Amino acid sequence: MFEQVDERTDILSQVILLDDKSVIEALSKVQPGLQKYLHIRNLIYNVDVSKSAEFKQAFNGFYRMRQRSQLFYDTFYRFMEENKYQSPTFEQALNFLFKELDRVEASFSSKLAATINPDHPIIRRNISEYRFSECLKGRFCFVADS
Repeated sequence: MFEQVDERTDILSQVILLDDKSVIEALSKVQPGLQKYLHIRNLIYNVDVSKSAEFKQAFNGFYRMRQRSQLFYDTFYRFMEENKYQSPTFEQALNFLFKELDRVEASFSSKLAATINPDHPIIRRNISEYRFSECLKGRFCFVADS
């Protein structure tokens, strides 16, 4: 079906030409996580996320948010609730959590923004927190101001 132009094209053609069994198998592996994500997306606009134990448990479990202080959880979910209809950006969440908690929470800021607006990317926890910390202090800033 595809003409082999180089090694990358050959690999791409192998990926594209998955058989039905492989696709069904792959979908069955992501189904539990997808169901959890859809549950979170359904709850966010139907409950007060700053008060809903069900939402917090679903979000904390899905994104593996553990071992935070009660102040962190209260601040995080208050910001999410107050801003869920305004679609906050990563930068807004990052700056808010830094100002309120004096912590750089790049990963959780991106998860907050992406949960409200799935068009936002999620930044993994292994991102350089130092770079964001320097940005918030006004040095080496590569995060756009909002």
